[in-house]
Amino acid sequence: MGDGARLWWRRAGTFVVAHRMPVGLGACAVSLIVAAVYLVVVPVEADGASGVVGAVLRYGHAGCWALLAAVGALFAFDVAGRARRGLARSALAVYLVFIATFAATRSGLL
Repeated sequence: MGDGARLWWRRAGTFVVAHRMPVGLGACAVSLIVAAVYLVVVPVEADGASGVVGAVLRYGHAGCWALLAAVGALFAFDVAGRARRGLARSALAVYLVFIATFAATRSGLL
């Protein structure tokens, strides 16, 4: 990778940090919109599922996006990186559980 590519990433990172509030709040707003959409659009497999599996299929994807919205808000207000990382990792965990549950339900394992 040449020096030009490294400089591009450095400039992009500097821009994002310099414009922390609009970038963070924009990410938060987009994530909340996506979360709202996924509260309405649920997999067909959720109709026949109940209990924990049903909850994961109905709310897992939206929950992931809600957590990402919180990460965007924390970034906008420059809250400690440790809290942001924790929420981002939680969003990843929720998404992985959702995908695993969806795949297992779709293949007939659940």
